[in-house]
Amino acid sequence: PALLSGLNDRVPEGTAVRIEIARSASVTTDLGGSVWTCGAGEPSTIIGPDWAVLAWLLGRATATGEYLADAPELARWL
Repeated sequence: PALLSGLNDRVPEGTAVRIEIARSASVTTDLGGSVWTCGAGEPSTIIGPDWAVLAWLLGRATATGEYLADAPELARWL
């Protein structure tokens, strides 16, 4: 997805993330099981439904609820 293209520049310096879209609780059926890795270093794994990962990518961490509590904070996108 386009939001991931600039993620390397948005994760905190020295941080790497491995994003996994969980099939359970996801809204779409085509993203479940997708995996992306970005950043530098040993990645922290972020697993959650598509809508929670999207909210996190947009910098709206509070909207992710309990799903992505350990994800690094991202600045709001646009």
